[in-house]
Amino acid sequence: MMLSFNLNEKKIHSPNKFPDMKNALTFVTVVFSGEFANLLLQARSLALYGNDAIKQWIIVLNDEVNIEEKKKLFLSIEKEILDAHFPVLWIDRKDMTDFDFSQTEGSRSQQIIKIMISNFIEDDLYVLLDAKNHAIRELKPSFFLMKVILLFTNKNMKIGAHLLDGSLMPLIF
Repeated sequence: MMLSFNLNEKKIHSPNKFPDMKNALTFVTVVFSGEFANLLLQARSLALYGNDAIKQWIIVLNDEVNIEEKKKLFLSIEKEILDAHFPVLWIDRKDMTDFDFSQTEGSRSQQIIKIMISNFIEDDLYVLLDAKNHAIRELKPSFFLMKVILLFTNKNMKIGAHLLDGSLMPLIF
């Protein structure tokens, strides 16, 4: 069962200025408490290199985190992204579903949540990250909006790509 929530109540950071974001994308990170150190490094890298590419950054907390630990995490994230031009929001897993994950291995629940978050993103396209992903140079929306959607191999092991316009393109190496 999907539960409703108001994203405006879940802001960690609101930018002071809002540049032109017509080509920017929503970024989403699904994280569990053991990855918070990586998440802070990701926050720093996105604030440094993501202002042209990120419309908003949504952090999905995939395990139960007590209120004090959440406050500490959010304050730490806020310090890392002071210069970010995009809002940062958070969602608890329980905001998305009331499914009992207690019998589900951690990495499997993470994959399930990555699929479920698509129901809450209004954009047609978004960028899904793990906490270990970091920007190392300026991010450009065009990098994420390439025409190639999916690489594939057929039974003869020929490699090709499905393009956004629906056509197929063989790739020759």
